[in-house]
Amino acid sequence: MKWIPFTCIIIGIAACNPKTLDVSEEIQPKIRKNWDQFIEAWESEDAATCASFYTDEGINVPPSVQSNQGKEEIESFYKFLFDNNISSNYTHTILDMEGDERQVIEYGKFSVDWMRNDSMEWTYHARTMTQWINENGTWKIDKFLFNNPPEEQ
Repeated sequence: MKWIPFTCIIIGIAACNPKTLDVSEEIQPKIRKNWDQFIEAWESEDAATCASFYTDEGINVPPSVQSNQGKEEIESFYKFLFDNNISSNYTHTILDMEGDERQVIEYGKFSVDWMRNDSMEWTYHARTMTQWINENGTWKIDKFLFNNPPEEQ
């Protein structure tokens, strides 16, 4: 009979936790679609649409420069990038993710092949950590942190 209180506690904890989902099958395709739409906006140099993928108080944390909070700052950050380059091709890879129906943490990487305004070409590589929040059925970026991976030997 000593196991009854323990069992009740375990059942109570499980009942309070959000439904565990198979993120790879149920959520990852939705987030992948968001990335594909983000890339389309990026390559069109549409800073406002890029910022629209974030929550209202979303945070974008690039390396070596100030963080950007809120859609207005994030849009300005993207506009700055686009204004300083003629064009770019963006690739985003989802490496892993976990979460539930409310939020997901994604580990990934991206690369951007840029053509600067002086016609010089260069490539930027980054590894990413993205917190996605489900806002009424729409997955939005709440926090996007990225940095440069170590150079390969």
